[in-house]
Amino acid sequence: MGGLMQRGKFAIANTITASMFVAAHIPGWWFQGRLAEQITKPAGGVLTIFVLGWIFGLVVYESKSICSGIIAHSLNNFTA
Repeated sequence: MGGLMQRGKFAIANTITASMFVAAHIPGWWFQGRLAEQITKPAGGVLTIFVLGWIFGLVVYESKSICSGIIAHSLNNFTA
């Protein structure tokens, strides 16, 4: 996100980063045999992961630390 923000605004950089966060989850869904379900039912799938990615990016931006985003992601995974 840092590199993208050097070229543009936070909202655009974070949206691209959140999209990449979704893309990182696709192989796991595919191997679990849940890819079609995650894409066709976006609530709980693609949309939820995108929103979480955007929130994690906001946490990183506000705290100016990737560690905060990692902690937020870890807490989310722990409670999911």
